[in-house]
This record gives sequence, structure tokens and C-alpha cells, in this order.
Amino acid sequence: MPRAGAVHPISGGRWLALVTDRGPLSLDNIDEPTALANRRSRRLEFIVAVPARRHAGLLETLRALILDDAGLAEASFAGHRPILARDPGRAEDQTSRRARIAELQAVDRRAIGTPFPG
Repeated sequence: MPRAGAVHPISGGRWLALVTDRGPLSLDNIDEPTALANRRSRRLEFIVAVPARRHAGLLETLRALILDDAGLAEASFAGHRPILARDPGRAEDQTSRRARIAELQAVDRRAIGTPFPG
């Protein structure tokens, strides 16, 4: 497993939280640190962004969820507890930003004749 950074256990604690930044932790490699925590009688909690398109079963699980008023829902998948969060305002901002980038790339392609990937 790639190194995720320092993990600082709380003295005497039986619970560890593991948070990484973009990539070192995924559903493909979470079993190793989970097993290590279990062998030490600790519970491992982690936060990981999962591209749903790579995990069809997870996608189906998430589609069945009903968000509460705060835009949150949780389920069970492959022995984990995925939590779905939806922020409509942020989603709209990101959609607008992507559209603007696509517009600028189109202008650039026309101006210099150099294609961008995608």
C-alpha cells in the first residue's frame, strides 16, 4: 500500500482515523490497513473518494439511497459504510466551471489548431 502519511494513535485509544489525499487509499487497498488495525484490536475508520464508475455494485447501492434534508445518506457495501453527500450548490458550480473550461478549450483549438484531449 502506498504511504498515506503519519498516523497518530490517541494514547490508549481503540479507534484510528486514516485520511489521505487523492489516491494513496482506495477500496482496492484498504484491506491491508484494516487487517492491521483488527490484529491490534483497533477499529479503523477512513475517508476515501470512490469513483463509482469503477465499482458497479457500489453505484447500484448509492442509487438506491434517499438523501436526508442535509443531503446525506449511508449504506453498507463490501463490509464498509459508504456515506453519500450531495451539495447541489457545489455541483452547479462545478458543472459551470467544466462548461467554461470546455468553451475556452474550443476557442483555443480554433485559434491555434491544437486539439486538447477529450
